[in-house]
Amino acid sequence: MTPEAFKAWRKRLGLTQHEAARRLGVDERVIRRYETGRRGDQAGAAPIPKATRRAMVAIAAGLPDPDDADIDWETVDLDSLSDLSQSK
Repeated sequence: MTPEAFKAWRKRLGLTQHEAARRLGVDERVIRRYETGRRGDQAGAAPIPKATRRAMVAIAAGLPDPDDADIDWETVDLDSLSDLSQSK
């Protein structure tokens, strides 16, 4: 994922950098790194981890944040979640 694609995702959802950081469970500095592609003093691009990219999909799909909601995982309709993974 490119820095431009990450920033486009955030803006399309109407999230500030602060809100994106909170929803993804990372520091706001990490969001800036993802959007600029730089890792401070270190050489090379700041890769966006697979777990973060998967969380981005969940957020975009409107799935609840497990930290913000009282989710009863025993009653979650897993079939509807797997339907999400089939649509591309």
